[in-house]
Amino acid sequence: MTLADRLGMFIKLAAHGPFLTADRLRFAPWPGRHANQIAGHTSPEENLTPRIPEQIMAALLRAAVFYVQTAARDLIAADHELHALTAALPPARCPSVDVPARLWAFVTARRAERRGLPALPIRHAGQSILRLPPGQQLLAQVLSRLRRLPIWI
Repeated sequence: MTLADRLGMFIKLAAHGPFLTADRLRFAPWPGRHANQIAGHTSPEENLTPRIPEQIMAALLRAAVFYVQTAARDLIAADHELHALTAALPPARCPSVDVPARLWAFVTARRAERRGLPALPIRHAGQSILRLPPGQQLLAQVLSRLRRLPIWI
């Protein structure tokens, strides 16, 4: 691990500060400077990467020109069509519902009424949900997710 790598860790730690706890790094070390600069590394003036061969660059350039001159119109038209189709869809049934809150309210109401939660008939217990009658497949999926919630019923 080089000195620049070690210094870079502090820069990254500061960048992630808003997502960390109270003991995060509260200042940006060496603002506006790269870890290599701080470590004193210099780079040669000339780019040492070899050039892309002409035959490969020509093919890449033809593909780029095709996208700009031909495919871009089709892609933009497809994007507009997608937005129009999405806008024509009926609104979602519950777009802004707080599902965990509604679920907790449902469980609380059932508990207050001294009623249990809906369950599959005992004859279907342990079966794969694919072999259940269609109306009970959704119920089986919901109940399997309920078991993972951090609530006591």
